[in-house]
Amino acid sequence: MASGGDRVLSFVTGNPGKLAEVKAILSNMEIRSYDVDLNEYQGEPEFISEKKCREAVAVVQGPVIVEDTSLCFNAFGGMPGPYIKWFLKSLGPGGLYKIRRRLCMAFLGSFALIILYLLGVPSLLRETPYDRFSWPDINATKYAMDTKINKDRHGSQILNPNTYTRLLAPEFRKTRPLSLYIMIKSFVGNLEQREAVRKTWGKRRVVEDFEVVPVFVVGRRNENWHLIELEHHQNNDILAVDFLDTYRNNTKKLMAAISYAQEMAPFFALLIDDDYILNVKSLVGYVKKKNSSFENYEGWAFDTSPFRMPLHKHFVSIEDYPFSRYPPYISAGAVLLSQATVETFFHLIPYVEEYSFDDVYAGILAKKAEVPVIHNPAFVFWTREMNIEEWKTGFEDKTAYAQCVFAYTEGVDEPVHVFSGKCAGKIVEPRGPANFGWDPCFQPDGFNETFAEMDSGIKNGISHRSKALAELQKFFANS
Repeated sequence: MASGGDRVLSFVTGNPGKLAEVKAILSNMEIRSYDVDLNEYQGEPEFISEKKCREAVAVVQGPVIVEDTSLCFNAFGGMPGPYIKWFLKSLGPGGLYKIRRRLCMAFLGSFALIILYLLGVPSLLRETPYDRFSWPDINATKYAMDTKINKDRHGSQILNPNTYTRLLAPEFRKTRPLSLYIMIKSFVGNLEQREAVRKTWGKRRVVEDFEVVPVFVVGRRNENWHLIELEHHQNNDILAVDFLDTYRNNTKKLMAAISYAQEMAPFFALLIDDDYILNVKSLVGYVKKKNSSFENYEGWAFDTSPFRMPLHKHFVSIEDYPFSRYPPYISAGAVLLSQATVETFFHLIPYVEEYSFDDVYAGILAKKAEVPVIHNPAFVFWTREMNIEEWKTGFEDKTAYAQCVFAYTEGVDEPVHVFSGKCAGKIVEPRGPANFGWDPCFQPDGFNETFAEMDSGIKNGISHRSKALAELQKFFANS
């Protein structure tokens, strides 16, 4: 086995900056670079590096090292991590403090009737014009108002009893007259996503005299239910309702959220998915200027038609929905409701037949009750840039860590050895030359300079890359 000084390493990289740093840190070794176009993988950094190393050694046919770097924001539970390269490619080094947060296939053939069927033409020809919209064909609004004002429940007209049993529910006592309830729709199995929300924006707290109360809304699962009970016992933030947790039951989650919010009577309620990022302080600052006694149904608005193509994920048959268009509706990912609208929807739901798409169903409720649909571009649906100034008041945790992972193998049939190094720091406004990745945005702990501003000798002594290579050198010394 060659000693460290006699060893020749093949380093697969097309990045001259990385190559220069590795050569400077491993100055006692001969480093040869190979520019190999490796596939991109998803997963933890160690897994990604190991997969790339296996791919690289098949090309190099000899001892080889590969490297993958990550920039991990603690406020986002370690993301973007290894996916930082795509953030950089889209935003540039000066735009890492910007946050970005989505189809149709057509195919041709020789059989015209099949094509027409697959394109949904037969259904399109059978649609009822939207100007004849009626869902249901009763005066649902009148019955809802009777229920609300006179407590007169018209049992014979009820189409949607919404009598699902609550299996779990948070136990809260109000501590403030003003409250914002954040009803987070979550698949019952998404424990990791719920934990990520709790560690970032989904904490119960007081913001500008508003009591902010996050509640996760889930359905039932038939296995490992004790884990959900344990999670609720630890966090007291799960509203679990007795229906099977499937995509097509999202409307039931909407109903459960509306019912719970009606009981809690918050100033405003936000319905949101568990894969969204929310600036709570910004939202509180927005709703405190509003009047909760006015109707408010707000978010990213759509005015669309049903998908009639049978193979489409969201295919809707004429029997399920006969009309040519949907009423205007707010994307289900994030919907802001005033206390007045929560109450209106709650009393209307029993008299409006359930529809499997929850955002469309809310739009139907709004149309029946003549609640205006308010489009707000701040409720991001499509990709847009978001400046750090928008987030500084929402995420107080600017800490992060840089991670570098090297993977080494001596041959195609040899094991892969993985070496990791981390450097703690924080995300700052870009400073210094913007010629090496995200260095201008990362300031390591204990220093007043970003990586981009540092002398290369100092950086190479403290960086995540130097720490990973130190582990690699130890391996060589002991092997």
